[in-house]
Amino acid sequence: AVVDGATNFDATVQTEAVYEDARTITTHFQLRTNTSWSHRTPTRSVRVDCVVAGESFTTTGQCAASGSPTATCAVSVTLPSRLFQHPGSPSVTVLGGFTSDWDATNRQ
Repeated sequence: AVVDGATNFDATVQTEAVYEDARTITTHFQLRTNTSWSHRTPTRSVRVDCVVAGESFTTTGQCAASGSPTATCAVSVTLPSRLFQHPGSPSVTVLGGFTSDWDATNRQ
């Protein structure tokens, strides 16, 4: 049964490196409540921002307990190929959090 709404999350970036022909960054989220620490939570929107050379690429996804015993979801961002047209290795910063709390400090 679904309990309280998700107030906390853990996030892991699956993608270690991106290349011109492999530009998708995938982040996995697991949601839980701060009262019972249960992962059986209602659907909640999460957001991922990938920042490369001062430019931000954003996507959102829905995480829910229904159909998933662990309340996990994966959100992917595909970077444009133009970022890889110049020599060098651009650094990518990946941030994740709840969409509704994005302006707060609750992101990793």
